[in-house]
This record gives sequence, C-alpha cells and structure tokens, in this order.
Amino acid sequence: MKNEHEKIEPWQWIVGGLVAIFWLSFIFDIASPYLDKFFKSDAKAFCSKSYAVRSAQTDYAAKKAFKACVKNY
Repeated sequence: MKNEHEKIEPWQWIVGGLVAIFWLSFIFDIASPYLDKFFKSDAKAFCSKSYAVRSAQTDYAAKKAFKACVKNY
C-alpha cells in the first residue's frame, strides 16, 4: 500500500519534464557537431553524384544544387 508521501503530484511531473527537456536539449547541442560528421559525409557523397549537380551549366548553379541537395538529404 502506498503512503501519502509516495504520491507524485502533477506539478512535480511538469517540473521533472521541463528539467528532462532542458538536459536533453543541452546534450543534443553538445553532441550535434559530432553527429553531423557522420550524416553530412553521406549526404556529400550522395549529392556530389546527383544529376542536378553534375548537369549544372555553371559553378554557381552546381553549388546551389549541391547545397539544396545536402539540405534536403
């Protein structure tokens, strides 16, 4: 049987959730530059071989197509 002291009040859930969101976002901000290395290298390899980039008429158009491809990867 639970005691009255073991109950978790709704405000405690809210505060705990906000603290968890804060720490998860903090950890994600720290880890994201390291994770980008893995995902962006795949995107760069894929986009450098895409038709839109390879068939561009000018360097400017190729850069724009490459950046759009990496952004949408």
